[in-house]
Amino acid sequence: MGEFPWWFHSTWSYALQLFLSVGVLFGVVGLGALPGLIPLIICGLLNVPFAKAIQKFQSQFMIAQDERLRATSEILNSMKIIKLQSWEEKFKRLVSSLRDRELKWLAESQFKKVYCNLLYWMSPTIISSVIFREL
Repeated sequence: MGEFPWWFHSTWSYALQLFLSVGVLFGVVGLGALPGLIPLIICGLLNVPFAKAIQKFQSQFMIAQDERLRATSEILNSMKIIKLQSWEEKFKRLVSSLRDRELKWLAESQFKKVYCNLLYWMSPTIISSVIFREL
């Protein structure tokens, strides 16, 4: 909830920034800016599936993290019984498997973020090269 004002502000400010940057580009380059809009739209559309995948992976990561923390809390609360029954290895394997699952979702999310960042940082270069190639 604390990030809502920032995200709400971003929705209109990104649209305004895009509109102003395209306007400045048309003012400076003229009609030569039209071919640059194609990679701009393509880069924007390529980000959509990555963003949806990141959202899904982040949700799965949070679920896996919650399961691991719940199991760890239960283990810590029942430590006397676990020690008395010599179940340490069983619960160690359980927590380890939960950690592995959590790490899998975290890795998937981070890999998708790398692709998004690569696309984000490469798109100005791609757009500029298309625009100035047409001039």
